[in-house]
Amino acid sequence: MKPHQLVEEIQKRVQPLLGGEAVPAIEQLQQELQRFEGRLSFRVREACTVLLEGADAALRPRILMRQLVYESAALDIILGKNPFVSLLDMLAYVETCGEVIQRHWLPRVFGEKAQQLRVAFEDSSRDIWSVAERYLSADERQSVAWFIRAWTSRHPDAVVVESVRFGEFAQAQQDPEKTKFLDLLVHRFDSALKSANEAVLLGERAFYYGQRLPFLMRLHALVGVHDLTHEAGLALRNQTADLASDLLKRFSRAAAGLMVAGLTVFVAARLARGPKHPPTLRHVA
Repeated sequence: MKPHQLVEEIQKRVQPLLGGEAVPAIEQLQQELQRFEGRLSFRVREACTVLLEGADAALRPRILMRQLVYESAALDIILGKNPFVSLLDMLAYVETCGEVIQRHWLPRVFGEKAQQLRVAFEDSSRDIWSVAERYLSADERQSVAWFIRAWTSRHPDAVVVESVRFGEFAQAQQDPEKTKFLDLLVHRFDSALKSANEAVLLGERAFYYGQRLPFLMRLHALVGVHDLTHEAGLALRNQTADLASDLLKRFSRAAAGLMVAGLTVFVAARLARGPKHPPTLRHVA
């Protein structure tokens, strides 16, 4: 059993003796979302690698673009200011993307080789809902799932869903009870953010972004090379590859600077806060 799993198991066993259901601090949720994003990106990367094997020249750019869009969208979500809102957005993102893969990308574009991509999002769905169990009550999780299903049923032909966020699902609802539920949920999330050290959260996000940026820049470069060689012809392949390599080196240096800046903010905020333990948020059902 890994250390973080041991801590979670101890918390589950001890908390009933203390009374009430504890929700870890908002900083812990941000870290959990970052770890989830890493697992999701790995699954997507592995699935797209399988798709690229034997793919023809016309299909390869579309596969690379899918990988870039999926990873960029997930990273964009976890870099949000409020980790609780990011959790809702991630739930919506994983569920809607998985539904579109099953309905559109698998049968109409990529064929059976996209089965691993479907499985990647199915595994990620179970993964992110298990994270949500530690921060949302059963009733809240059911309501969130209802909002997602309601949106997908009203948009049966939607294909580009990676930028859709949970707030858009909520705005489309006219049900007073559902609206009241959302108001209470958002109020709880806002209260949780006020109790957190936002400088620490910002520093952690910047540091994580600096770690992930080179991988996304590499994908951008690959997609750009494919586009340029398709436009200008194969004669320019070596020249565009060299250009992409140069751009990647520049982005890597920028990412390194961002990591240092994020780490500086993070350490400074930790030192300013002192040795006190982060506050634990009590769950409000």
